[in-house]
Amino acid sequence: MTMAVAKVKHVYVGPKDPETGEMMEEPVYVHQELPRMLYHPDYEGWPTSGKVFETEEAVAEALADGWVKTPADRGVLTAPSKEQLEEQKLAEIKAKAAAEKAAAKKGKE
Repeated sequence: MTMAVAKVKHVYVGPKDPETGEMMEEPVYVHQELPRMLYHPDYEGWPTSGKVFETEEAVAEALADGWVKTPADRGVLTAPSKEQLEEQKLAEIKAKAAAEKAAAKKGKE
């Protein structure tokens, strides 16, 4: 099955100039290092919620105290791909089968 793919033109739908009624120019994106969201397993909402740190000093201190930039730094997948979900499910099935086999073996003894 083939899907049709169309290119979508980016259109800025921002505010209009109150005097002329013309569209205002699209703002240019500028990356900001701060504030920064960090994550910690002991923080409420882990792994999907983090805490915002406002200064470089606070970020450095938090990183030294075990906070991480992303839950993936601790091996947590917050948005796994389809393949990763399938691998995880297969691993769970194999682990369950191994546990049942071990329990059956113990039951025979």
